[in-house]
Amino acid sequence: MEINGVNNPVPQDKPKKGSVGKAIGGVIAGNAVFNAARRVPAMTINPGIMEKMKGISSQLTQDQLEIITNATNKVIDTAGLANKGVGIVRAELANEKNIIEILKKEVGKSKISKLMPQILKDIFAGNQANAVVSGNNAFYASVSKKIVIPQKGLNLAVFHEAGHAMNANLSIIGSILQKSRGASILALPILAIGLFKNKKAEGEKPKNFIDKATDFVKNNAGKLAFATMLPTVIEEGLASFKGHKLAKKLLSPNLVKKVDKSNLLGLATYALLAIGTGIGAHFAVKVRDNIVHGKENKNKPVQESEIKNNGKVKEE
Repeated sequence: MEINGVNNPVPQDKPKKGSVGKAIGGVIAGNAVFNAARRVPAMTINPGIMEKMKGISSQLTQDQLEIITNATNKVIDTAGLANKGVGIVRAELANEKNIIEILKKEVGKSKISKLMPQILKDIFAGNQANAVVSGNNAFYASVSKKIVIPQKGLNLAVFHEAGHAMNANLSIIGSILQKSRGASILALPILAIGLFKNKKAEGEKPKNFIDKATDFVKNNAGKLAFATMLPTVIEEGLASFKGHKLAKKLLSPNLVKKVDKSNLLGLATYALLAIGTGIGAHFAVKVRDNIVHGKENKNKPVQESEIKNNGKVKEE
């Protein structure tokens, strides 16, 4: 029997490849969606979170500030970091150049940074140093083994940053998590595969192992991109937990609550970035495919029975 001149098996309906223009447009649009999902929270929500964190410190009384200062002086010894060579640097305008040098060493430790022009490294270090000096940030520098906190503003951040130092120097799991933070860069190749690989028709088999692997990445781009951020989120949470335990040894319960609230707000910024990364990658691929292939009917295989009912049947 011949059906419309086609013998079994019946071929499946594949997605249209689309023009080169659509392919380029799809990649550009998908990338825009990804960046928007990551940056919108950073531009709209994070500034409010930072203001709340700064507000907690600004509302401390003079007596409370003195207690925090005295506790800060004891943090290294209490945390068991003194014999690891960890120190505290209080950032202010007078030592901003020193902060910049510390940050340059941090940027330089990354293998990826070797691909960056020196001018970009200098700009990054300068911007981050200015943020700390201005009281808008604090960090732990693993290369220099320095906890860098602003002289004014974010007074409570020292406990969280000490938690990072404890992860790096006193904990195998913490150290592994900290070194795994670089996995977040993998979100970019995951996104690239999702945006440049064409989708398959339902039921269409991969040609080889690489084809199967890239199909898996494309179909799970959102989940995989989110997963790349998990080491960062978990390590931040662990640093806050250790900072909480450290604060309990040095502060009153009321001040410990303030430390915990500040740390929770800081953790929220990383959680939002992780969620935005996952959602952004997922919808970036969806938008790209809709532009390149068009909105099709699931690309279901054509059933032979449908052809028999709707097509012309020739009997021999």
